[in-house]
Amino acid sequence: MPEVIGVGGLSPCFERKSRTSCDNIGGVQDWGACYGEGMELVAPCTFIGTTELLGGWCICGNGTSVSSPLAAAVAALMITKNINISGDSVKMIMETYARKVGNYSYNIQKEHGMWNEEMGYGMIDAKICLDNTPPGPTEIYDQVAPMMTIYPPESNVYTSSIIVEAVITDNIGIQTGIYGPKMYYKTMQSNNIQVISGVSISQDRYRFTFPVIPYSEGLYYYLAAQDVVQVPNYVTYPLGGAGVNPPGSLAPQKFMFVRNTNKYDTVFASSDVPLVIRADKETSFVSIMNNPVNKTILDVNVLLNVQHTFDADLSFSLISPAGTEIILAGGVGVDGDNFTDTYFDDEALIAIDSSAASAPFTGVFKPVEKLWLFDGENSLGQWKLRVTDNGINDGGSLMGWSVYFKYSTEGNYVNIPGSFSLVKNYPNPFNPKTRIVFNVPSTAFIKITIYDARGREVKTLLNEQRSPALEDYIDFDASGFASGVYFYNMQADGEFIESKKMVLLK
Repeated sequence: MPEVIGVGGLSPCFERKSRTSCDNIGGVQDWGACYGEGMELVAPCTFIGTTELLGGWCICGNGTSVSSPLAAAVAALMITKNINISGDSVKMIMETYARKVGNYSYNIQKEHGMWNEEMGYGMIDAKICLDNTPPGPTEIYDQVAPMMTIYPPESNVYTSSIIVEAVITDNIGIQTGIYGPKMYYKTMQSNNIQVISGVSISQDRYRFTFPVIPYSEGLYYYLAAQDVVQVPNYVTYPLGGAGVNPPGSLAPQKFMFVRNTNKYDTVFASSDVPLVIRADKETSFVSIMNNPVNKTILDVNVLLNVQHTFDADLSFSLISPAGTEIILAGGVGVDGDNFTDTYFDDEALIAIDSSAASAPFTGVFKPVEKLWLFDGENSLGQWKLRVTDNGINDGGSLMGWSVYFKYSTEGNYVNIPGSFSLVKNYPNPFNPKTRIVFNVPSTAFIKITIYDARGREVKTLLNEQRSPALEDYIDFDASGFASGVYFYNMQADGEFIESKKMVLLK
């Protein structure tokens, strides 16, 4: 192994530690250190001061149990001089500059110099190793990422802004200002990513407020934050995103989901049960449930019934047609029996893996992982329950399982306007920000331009392709403009043109 160093033992007389070396007075040190091929360096190994397991200390450190930690300590000193130095470089310096001690012939050529089968390259010399370590950065930056606990809103009918809250903590501190916590989102009808900054509402707790959305619209979103260290650490929820300055500029594969809608419930049960859980060996299998509904999921809960004589051997996970796998439970119940009408719900008060839960787990429990990660997926297709038994001598049966879905009473698609239109800006008059609202019936290249009262173009606010959308919008910040009358003009694919007036009052 290239970064491993074999360390032997050296007596006080610069001899290989052996039964005949000078330290073996009266047979007290009647032992020897290993040597030969694979041994690269030596370090002192007898009568070394050391602490004791039960407290205190003694001059009783002996053997390679002492010489190896001494070598590791020299390597650590070298790393404090240059934290970017590689393990191969540490090894090369230690071996190249080892002292040729003792009455030995170092006559075998090796990679890092002359070598002897009892001394290796020689004795480690801490000062020489440090002197030959190239200088480099000495500060080890914090590498602990922030932690995030999210409180997502449920899909429901909303007549005001939808709010997401999260507790975000870090061992050093969370960045604020332009690089503070962010929420990224897109709508069901548009892949255009928008960004909202979080607002601190109490210690470690942040609030993210969506703009008001029309009935039936849905939002896909994720949160991100970074800490205050020189090389920032970051976190996204769901996991999988990346990027700093600002945090979360690279999206995770999964988004959270919430929709402004009425909803209804339906349930589908597996038809291939009961299935035997074998007792004679470790086992794993999947049970299948087919969902015929081609709609976006708003919420998922699971009902489970299992007969088994040792619950702690079992783990269960639910897999969606999209491949998302969520762990429901695993290793719980100690030596208890069965899961009887066990209902998994993110909103439950008791976690399945908490001390408040016990076999046979009858009732409502939070799963180990969040079922809300299924929200926003399409439910159509084959759902799987993975059952794993990690023990032997205890068995049973998967008696049944069902999945409870919540769906919107509306279709999967939000109402699309029949024609292009420049709807309005609000507020109007404004100071200094206003929102310009427009309708897009089909994918088109949209340009929105701001003009002053004399007809001079003062800002191109939007100039890009937009997807079909009812009441799409763009925000205008007039902080650098003087009070007065302004006009905003919308063009779509160079064919549709419409203008409206707005007033900036400062």
